[in-house]
Amino acid sequence: MNAQFIGISLILATLLSFRSEGQIEVPFKSYIGTDCYMGLKNLTGKEILAPSYKKIEVAPVGNYWLISARAKSQNSYYLYTPEKTNALIYPEVSKINDRWLKVGHTGEYGIISTEGKGILLMNYSEILSAGSSMAITKHKNKFGAIDASGKSIIPNKYKDIKFWEYGGFWVKKDRHFQLVDEEGKEVAGTQCDSVCISEAPLPYCGIMKDKKWGIINKSGEIIFPLNFQSVKLLKTGNIALQQISGQWVLTDIQSRLIEGQEYSGIKSAGLQTIIVDKNYKKGLINKAGKTILMVEHEEISEIGKDWLRIKDNGSERIFIINENKFSGESTFEEIKKVSDRGSGILIKKDNKWGWMNYNKEIMIEPTYKSATPGSFGTILITGENNMTGIISDKGEIIIPLEYKVIIPKDGYFKVKKEDSGWYYVNNKNEKVHCQVY
Repeated sequence: MNAQFIGISLILATLLSFRSEGQIEVPFKSYIGTDCYMGLKNLTGKEILAPSYKKIEVAPVGNYWLISARAKSQNSYYLYTPEKTNALIYPEVSKINDRWLKVGHTGEYGIISTEGKGILLMNYSEILSAGSSMAITKHKNKFGAIDASGKSIIPNKYKDIKFWEYGGFWVKKDRHFQLVDEEGKEVAGTQCDSVCISEAPLPYCGIMKDKKWGIINKSGEIIFPLNFQSVKLLKTGNIALQQISGQWVLTDIQSRLIEGQEYSGIKSAGLQTIIVDKNYKKGLINKAGKTILMVEHEEISEIGKDWLRIKDNGSERIFIINENKFSGESTFEEIKKVSDRGSGILIKKDNKWGWMNYNKEIMIEPTYKSATPGSFGTILITGENNMTGIISDKGEIIIPLEYKVIIPKDGYFKVKKEDSGWYYVNNKNEKVHCQVY
């Protein structure tokens, strides 16, 4: 789909990383000038972009990095390797896949390769990724698709297209969907009213006809007949099927029904476990259907890494999936997930908030009156004196409790004390002269 940009902010870290198929190290460090404008350096300290931008984002594109740098009302784009940085002379640039970039401006888009070769003329109102090598195109409000060479395999004549990694494209014409393979050929017996595409890389897809759901494979063969109210294809690789009674049954990862288990609700918890509901209580099973936690808990939710929040009788505990056990005997009044990239959670005890990292270490004892996750990886904290400060989603104290109001910006903060007007500070709580806004 659209580019997966990573916002570079000193609040988050000076060296960023993110997770796709594995952990990828970002080869940049951001830095902020005295006027709050942002610049970019490589890991050896060599300047790539001078500090003259309001915002910088990066996205990995194969062996390259796409840099988007916003200065006032205009974006500039660069394609970076350690050997060179090339400016891209387009009003808009975003990632399609590891070989292609979408280029153009406001409804007139095309595709170029990372080597600068033209793949598709700028005749399209939208272009979306389709797997690792293809793309969906939109022209005159109709959808089509191209293959890895840029050749049209599905003409732009459909109301909608959904990409299915293991089967091809579901195209919609009039009121019905039809499966078309990656060579543009219709798959017999797959016309339906709606589709449910898997969250995981599964060779199965849910289809609905006449308000009944079933499961097919990429050849159009029926795996489960169209007898169900609804279906879910879970991240764990399991299939959940809702019976006419409203109860859900589950298959294992070989698509065999797990006998003797019915639930009122089912949802994935990571890639290995499933949260199940029965009679207003929740439990946890693995993808083979084996019980991990009995269905007797008030609430179960994900809180990052492989941790779950378990709530019972007004108190909350931490369950660690890969250890298959609770984290000690500690209970908390409340537990909050902060962000997907954070290194810990917020914990509440004796009506005060603190910070615990994913190594089970309490790095900040519960002392704050309130703690509210906010933008740019920040957590706004309030002390007993009603003064506010900031900690990061890594549990680091950035701004101490000395301000009446704090508004996080990207790499700095707009602040106000009891006896002062507004001004700006950086992540070291040093006053700066900001010209960005």
